[in-house]
Amino acid sequence: MPVGDTTVGPNPKISATFFQTLWKSALLASSPVWAFFGPIGILAAMANITEFGLLALIAPFIVIGYALAIAFVAILVGLLGIGLPIAWLFGRLNVKAKLTYQWAGGIGGALLIVLWFAILAGDAGDPLPSPAAISVLFILYGSFMGAITARLWWRAHVLPTLDIRGYCH
Repeated sequence: MPVGDTTVGPNPKISATFFQTLWKSALLASSPVWAFFGPIGILAAMANITEFGLLALIAPFIVIGYALAIAFVAILVGLLGIGLPIAWLFGRLNVKAKLTYQWAGGIGGALLIVLWFAILAGDAGDPLPSPAAISVLFILYGSFMGAITARLWWRAHVLPTLDIRGYCH
């Protein structure tokens, strides 16, 4: 682009970075389900289960597919609703530190889980979710996945703009 060109349009690098981060995060988020149901499916196939027919063979892989779809949608909502606005803010403030992105992602992931439980409680007619409804394990998992997603975004989008010393060009 020539100097002074103010053409506005989609940035293909940001789009590629966004989808790369989204897919990697969804695969990582659904990996606990893969780790549990994958071996069950493989063992069922090896045992040649005929009692339940084909369903016994493909059911674990259907569960894995649902887990991947749920993780994809949850991370998409988190990236669009929390991640990109925070990344835009960090860009405006010239924040490039990896840990800052990871902390923001972790807090955003925890908030996403709390908001999800609040929405579910509102659908059930309860005014607010009970503290027992929001499991600490769910919040820790959301925080962990938010931090991983933020780290993947930082590595793909922010790191290439840094020089060896960690300062911006």
